[in-house]
Amino acid sequence: MVPIILMHIPVTILYTCSLLDIIFRLPVESTIALFPALDPFPTIFIVKSYRNTILGTDSSISSSAVANPSLERPHWL
Repeated sequence: MVPIILMHIPVTILYTCSLLDIIFRLPVESTIALFPALDPFPTIFIVKSYRNTILGTDSSISSSAVANPSLERPHWL
């Protein structure tokens, strides 16, 4: 959804207006520049393990393991 809103729709409007000879100012550069910054947010909000890790509510990671990663085995082993 983010690429459609920030990249495809503004560029489509820009091309359509240029083909129809309509002068329309649209900040396409700024919407494309925002894309890399906003693209990870849907993944962070949808994928539970990402969200828990970012918010610090992941129970599988203890505070000592964050300070010293060699204290715990990875959960996939």
